[in-house]
Amino acid sequence: MEQVFISTTQKGETMSFIPSANHQNQTPEKVSNNGFFPDIDMAQFREVMRVEQPISNLRTKQAILDAIISVNNELKAWPAFQNYNALNYSSLKEVPCEQYGEVSQYEHHYQSAVFNKAKALLLENYRDFDSTKSGHERADQMEERVDDYLRRSRESIRALLGTAKITIELI
Repeated sequence: MEQVFISTTQKGETMSFIPSANHQNQTPEKVSNNGFFPDIDMAQFREVMRVEQPISNLRTKQAILDAIISVNNELKAWPAFQNYNALNYSSLKEVPCEQYGEVSQYEHHYQSAVFNKAKALLLENYRDFDSTKSGHERADQMEERVDDYLRRSRESIRALLGTAKITIELI
């Protein structure tokens, strides 16, 4: 949906301005990973997580890279712990597990963890400040959504690790 901005000059002439997106900045690409874990397709991320075009590819790529680093840090010991390095698995795709079409269970959980973490980061960065009552309500709703995305990311990481979703301790 294009928006047209109309203004008048000092002489009373009407001028219009139609903003256009920087298409050079909107080329789909992949965000490279560390070699063991899969690269992340930005177009797929945008489609699955419903990330609109006003958010530039540069900012989207930054959020995905931050999410990749965060998730990889949480999974740092996992390949070694599972002895995958000793078994010469050079990527997550090679690790034996259940397959769902073209995607393995591990790849799905990894991608879900990164996608949800990146979406949470984008939402946190795009909160507007509005001191009205409705502004505070929108901010509270957005914070709940951020928490939901972070929860889903943690659940995906725990599923990949093969651990329970929650830990309960009796005091």
